[in-house]
Amino acid sequence: LMPSNNVIRLVSFFLVYHRFCVHFTTVSRLFNTNLDLLYRIFSGMQAGLWPSRAAVDKFMPDKFKRHFPSTRCIIDCTEIYIEQPSDPDLQRVTWSSYKNHNTLKGLIAITPDGVLSFVSDLFGGSISDREIVRKCGLLDKLEAGDSVMADKGFTILDLLEERGVSLNIPPFLEKKDQLTTDETVRTRASPNFESMWKG
Repeated sequence: LMPSNNVIRLVSFFLVYHRFCVHFTTVSRLFNTNLDLLYRIFSGMQAGLWPSRAAVDKFMPDKFKRHFPSTRCIIDCTEIYIEQPSDPDLQRVTWSSYKNHNTLKGLIAITPDGVLSFVSDLFGGSISDREIVRKCGLLDKLEAGDSVMADKGFTILDLLEERGVSLNIPPFLEKKDQLTTDETVRTRASPNFESMWKG
């Protein structure tokens, strides 16, 4: 059984209170003030995260240059556990059937060389990968000729094609225990495809 976020926060505040002899309400006020400050700092950084096509190409690993040269970003979603809201509508919106828990969900993109390039706002955990891509603003950053690498949960080909962007879902990202014969043939048909991920 995992302790709730409130219990963890209460214990953390108590430790600061006890260690530094600072009143509990002062610790709470400082925490909330700094949390707000961090939000303002990091939300302002979002605009500067997205690198130019030239920057992505310049730092693209050789194996990507050979096999996936148009890759602009690799995307995935992440979910953060939250306490169950008391409002039934919020319970429904934040319920994640994937995690079997109430969550907030965000989309993260990295460049082919692993640099963080996009972080979306958070949405209720019930949102699909497709819907989060449609709403989060990533599509507006992509340019014609780019490609996006994702796993099979991202049924976004039509959203990308409207902008002249392609979707690359390699067989090994399709979250399966074993590839089908056709997928094995596709994988092997691409020169050194599997070896690209090995040292």
